[in-house]
Amino acid sequence: MSASDSLKRLVLGIQADLDDYRRLETLLEEQYRAALSHDASRIGEAGDAVLVLCEALDIRRRERSRLLTVLTGSGGETAMPAFFAMLPAKLAASCQAAWRALQARVEHCRSLNLRNGELMSMQQEVMLRAMHGDGADTYSPQW
Repeated sequence: MSASDSLKRLVLGIQADLDDYRRLETLLEEQYRAALSHDASRIGEAGDAVLVLCEALDIRRRERSRLLTVLTGSGGETAMPAFFAMLPAKLAASCQAAWRALQARVEHCRSLNLRNGELMSMQQEVMLRAMHGDGADTYSPQW
């Protein structure tokens, strides 16, 4: 693959990730609403869709890492700045803006996922207490 093809794949991958993170945000919101309404089938459907989408995102993340290593000779946190430095100024500015937007979407989806996990964990805890009690004998004298 030529450097030009690699560059194009990187830019298109960032845009595809932006689109998919928008879809992920929607799915996480659907999952939250389903959890609030205790709709187990909708929770499961949303969860399955989230897993499929996350797999696609991870495949692109691994490809981006590989392409960055090939293009810049570096990896990790230094790879994207090195990539931006290779680009003409106008293209670098638009790619940096897209990258910042992607990072913001990733963080937002991470916070939504944590929120959903906390809600479902709390609901499970309440359900377990209702089914099995909280360990205290309700009818014994409390001194």
